[in-house]
Amino acid sequence: MNAVLIGKFKDKYNAYRTDLLYEYRGKSYLITAYDNGYSESLRDQHKREQARIDRELSENQKPIQPYTGEVEKALDELFEYWDD
Repeated sequence: MNAVLIGKFKDKYNAYRTDLLYEYRGKSYLITAYDNGYSESLRDQHKREQARIDRELSENQKPIQPYTGEVEKALDELFEYWDD
C-alpha cells in the first residue's frame, strides 16, 4: 500500500526544510525534507514511519486475553492491601 501526500509546509525561517504530511493505512505521519544532502533520506523516513504504523495496527488486532484467575482471591488480596 502506498502513502498519499496530503500536503507540504515550507519553513519560512529555514529555506532547506519542508515538512511533508502523508496518509498511510488511515493514519497520517509527518516527514521532513531538508534538501541539504546531509540528513536522513525521505525513503528511510517513509520506511520508518510506515513500519511504526504497521506495528501499531498489528498490536491493535491482537486478541485481548481475558482474566483467568480467581476473582475471590484477587478481591481478598485487594482487601488485605487496603486493611494494611
